[in-house]
Amino acid sequence: MRANGTLVPETVTLGDTLTVGRFEVTRAQFRAYDADFEVPSGTAEYPAHGLAEDRAQAYVDWLSEQTGRNYRLPTAAELAALKAARAGPSENTPAYWAGFTPTPDEYRRLRARLAQHPTEALLMPVGSRPAGHGPNGAGLSSTT
Repeated sequence: MRANGTLVPETVTLGDTLTVGRFEVTRAQFRAYDADFEVPSGTAEYPAHGLAEDRAQAYVDWLSEQTGRNYRLPTAAELAALKAARAGPSENTPAYWAGFTPTPDEYRRLRARLAQHPTEALLMPVGSRPAGHGPNGAGLSSTT
């Protein structure tokens, strides 16, 4: 999606005033800001991950300047409220990767096996999973 010619994240409105990114910022979106950001072939639609807070802040500042819209990082309180309002479990869990709900012992073994793989191996393109359980398919439900 583009705004004023700039590749921007898709957003949804929760409640009356809070608008949040529907998905993670993609590597292609972040690269529009930082031409030196490495995007391995075939991964432009994967999440831009592992960014320090100052780089994420610089991105949203740049995005605001480019689009004339107000983008910002969420506050700690907003993140806590969004997590608390979440309708259902996270889709990115060991149960998803295992294909079943593991017992506590199986979970520990599965977690140890997953830790042997680089984070990159567990990433999927942004939006490749079915829409979440909340309003507008955002994966979040709002109580505000």
